[in-house]
Amino acid sequence: MDNFTSVVEKNKKAGYKYPLIVIWNDNVLQLKLTFLDDGQINYKREMIVSRKMEIVEAYEDIQTKEITYKLCFLTVSGISKEINVTALQIADTNKILELARFGVDVNAINSKTVIKHLNNEAIKVKFKNATTSIGFVKVEEKHTVFVGSRTIEQIDGKIKKSELEYSGSISLDRKGKLENAISEINTILENNPNLQLAVSMGIGALVVGYLRDFGIIQPNIVAHISGDSTTGKTTALKLAVSLFGNVLDNNSLFSSWNTTDNAMQEMLAGNEGIPVALDEAGMMRNKNRTALIYALSQGKEKQRMYFGKGNNEIRTWNTLIISSGEIPIDDDDSDQATGVGVRLVKFNGIQWTISAEEADNVIKYTTSYYGTIGSRCARLIMKLGLERIKQLHQKEAKLISELLYESKVKERLANTLAVFSVAAIVLKKSGVKVEPDKIREIVSENANLQHNIKSSLGERAFIAIKSYLISKSSLIEKRLKNGSAIVPLLGDYVAIAYGTGSNLENYKTEEIAFERKALEKVLRENGFANTKEVLNQWKKTNRLKENNKGGLYHKVKMGGIQVDSIRLLIGGTELEED
Repeated sequence: MDNFTSVVEKNKKAGYKYPLIVIWNDNVLQLKLTFLDDGQINYKREMIVSRKMEIVEAYEDIQTKEITYKLCFLTVSGISKEINVTALQIADTNKILELARFGVDVNAINSKTVIKHLNNEAIKVKFKNATTSIGFVKVEEKHTVFVGSRTIEQIDGKIKKSELEYSGSISLDRKGKLENAISEINTILENNPNLQLAVSMGIGALVVGYLRDFGIIQPNIVAHISGDSTTGKTTALKLAVSLFGNVLDNNSLFSSWNTTDNAMQEMLAGNEGIPVALDEAGMMRNKNRTALIYALSQGKEKQRMYFGKGNNEIRTWNTLIISSGEIPIDDDDSDQATGVGVRLVKFNGIQWTISAEEADNVIKYTTSYYGTIGSRCARLIMKLGLERIKQLHQKEAKLISELLYESKVKERLANTLAVFSVAAIVLKKSGVKVEPDKIREIVSENANLQHNIKSSLGERAFIAIKSYLISKSSLIEKRLKNGSAIVPLLGDYVAIAYGTGSNLENYKTEEIAFERKALEKVLRENGFANTKEVLNQWKKTNRLKENNKGGLYHKVKMGGIQVDSIRLLIGGTELEED
C-alpha cells in the first residue's frame, strides 16, 4: 500500500497551494483525504492526472521582466523532454493546451488540474536573472555581460563567470576543448587568407556589438559573398558562425534568406554582437533588396500592435550579418554610394576553399569544434576594454583609408572595413593564425574593385543600349540632315536617330531620341535597375543632350504622338546589324 503522507506533508511545508496533487514515480496524482478507523489521517490515490512533469528552473528577463520556466516532462509514450514555457502558458486553460503539441500530457479533461500542479511546481524553484539577448548585453551602466556559449561579465575591470542565464531559442552550444579548436583551425587557415577573412567576419560581429554606442561604425554591417556554386561560399559562412555555436542545430546562427521579414527580425532582435549567416540570397522573398538592406542595417524591428497590450517595445540589434548567394544582394550596380555602399560590403568571385578536400576539412571542423573561439575572443575584447578597441579601430581605419580610392564615402567606408582587420587582430591575440595585414589588404582591394565597377556603370549601360539599338536598327526612324526621314516599315518605333549626311549612303548617327519610359525599361531589362544613377553618369560624361533649360527631357513626336524623350549622344556610330 502506498504511503503518501510524507510527500503531502512535504508539499504543505513547501507552501504548496494544492498539496494533495503530488508527483509519484512517473506520474502526477490527485490524492484524496480519508480517515482510518482509529481516526488517523490517510491519503489515497483518487486519479492519475498526467505523466510526470516538473518545473526545474525559473527565469525573470532583465529587460522585459517576463517570467519563463524550464519544464521537464515525460510524454505519454515515456520519452523525457524539456521546453521553456511562459507564466501565462501554465496559468491559462486555453494556453496550456498548446503545450500538447510538444508532447506534454495535457488535454481538455485534465488541464485545470495540471495548472494547479504547475502552480505548486513554480513555488519550489528560485528565480534566476535571464535574457533572450545575445552578445554584449548591458545589464547596468557599470558593467557589460557577454552572452554566448559562455556567459561572462566584467565588473570593476574584473572578468568572471556571470550568473545571468540565456533563455532564448538560438543555439549557442559549444563542443571541443578550446586549445584543440585553435590548433585545428590554424591548420585550416594557415595557407588560405580568404578563410582567414571568413573567420574575421565572424569575430567582426563582436566589434560591431562592442562599439555600438559610439557612432563610429554602422549599427549593423551586411557582408555579402557571391559567386558560382564551386567557390565555397556556404562553407565559409558555416566556418564564420561555428565560432559561436552549432551550425547544424535547427535554431542555429546559420539560416537562409528563404524566410519572411518578420521571422528574420525575430532571429536578429536582441543580438548585440554575434554573427548571423543567411545563405542562398537567390531565395530571398523580399524583392526590394535595397530596402531590406537598409532595414537590416538600421537594426530596429517594425512596430507591432498586440491585442490587449498596445504597441510592443521595439527591439534592436547590432551585429554583422554574413550573406551568400550566386547573385548580388543589392538591386543595382550603383550601390547608392551614400547609403548602401557603407552598409553592404560585397565580396564577389572570391575562391573561399581551394579544393573539395579543403571544403570537407572545414565542414568536419565546424561539426567537431564550435562555440569556443567566439567566447574566447569576446573575453579578450572585454579585457582590452573600450578605449583600446576604439584606438585599434581608429588606427585600422586610417591605414585602410590610405589604401582606398577617393570617393564621397571613403572615410565612412574605411570605418566599416576596419571592423574586419580589428577582428583579425583580436583573433591573432587569441592564438588563431590570422594575418591582420593580409585582411586589411584584401578588404581594401575588394572595396576598390567594387568602386571601379560602380564607376563604370554608365559606360556599361551605354554599351548595353548601343547593342540593343543595333539589334533593333530596323525599328529606328532615321532623320536626315536635309530634313527628310526614313521611317520603319514594320513594327513600332523604338527610337529616332538624328545624324549627319543627306542620304543613307553617307549617313552617320549622332544622337538617339529614346522615349523616356521605354529607355528605363530597356535599362532595367539589361540589369541596370537604378536608371537615375545611369542618367547621372551619362550626364557627367557628356552622353546626354540637354534641352534649352538645362534639363534632360525633349519633346518629340514618335508615330504622330508627342512624348518625352531622352537624347543620347552616340557620336557617329553605325546602328546597322553586321
